[in-house]
Amino acid sequence: MKFLEVQSSVVFIGEGFSTAFFQESKYTDILGEPDQETQVNIPVAKRQTFPETGYQILLMPDRMEFSYFKEDFFPEGLKKIAEGLVQVLEAVNPESCAGVGINLSVTIPADEVGKTGFEFCRENFLAWPDPKGRLEADEFKFNTSKLIYSFHNVLYHVDVEPHLASDGENLFVKMNAHQDVDKTNSIGTAINKFDEIREHTSTLHGKLLRG
Repeated sequence: MKFLEVQSSVVFIGEGFSTAFFQESKYTDILGEPDQETQVNIPVAKRQTFPETGYQILLMPDRMEFSYFKEDFFPEGLKKIAEGLVQVLEAVNPESCAGVGINLSVTIPADEVGKTGFEFCRENFLAWPDPKGRLEADEFKFNTSKLIYSFHNVLYHVDVEPHLASDGENLFVKMNAHQDVDKTNSIGTAINKFDEIREHTSTLHGKLLRG
C-alpha cells in the first residue's frame, strides 16, 4: 500500500520536562544531520528537523514529541529514541511524565482505497441526522468516524475522515495509542508494547480498507 503523507510519533506528556532530558548527540546514527535553518532552540524549548532521515524532535516543558515522516510505520530508530528517553525520565524525574502516546497519521490516495475518501466515509459511516435541528447548514459535507476502544490495556483513538486538503479525494486516518502513567503502568509500559502497537496498527489499516 502506498501513502501520500505519513507521520509516526511518540509523545511524552507531563510537566517539568527539560531540553536536557534528550541528548541529541547519542542518536546521530539515527537522526543524521540537523537542518540548522529550521532549528528553534531557546532555554525551555527546542524543535529540530532532520530532512535526510525524516525525523523531527520537539521538546517543551509539558510535551516531548519525536516524529518520523517516512512510509515505514514506527521504525526501530524511533523505538530506540523512546526507550532511551524512558531510561532518562525514570532515573531523573519519573513523576514528571503523566502519559505516553504512540501515534500514526496517514493520507491514503483514492486509487489505493478504490474510491474517494468522501465516498468511502459516506458508504461506511452513518451521517448524523441532526434530529433536533441544533445546526444550521446548507449540507453536511463529510461523514467521519471516531473509534475509541481498549486493546491489551492500551487505549486507542482512531479517526477516519475524508482528507480535507484534497477536498475529500483522499482518505485520512489518524491513530493514537495512549497509556497513562500511574501505579499500574510505568513510563516504559507503553514503549514496551511498541512492536505490538505497530502490528496492531498495520492490521487495523488493512481491516478498515476492506470495509
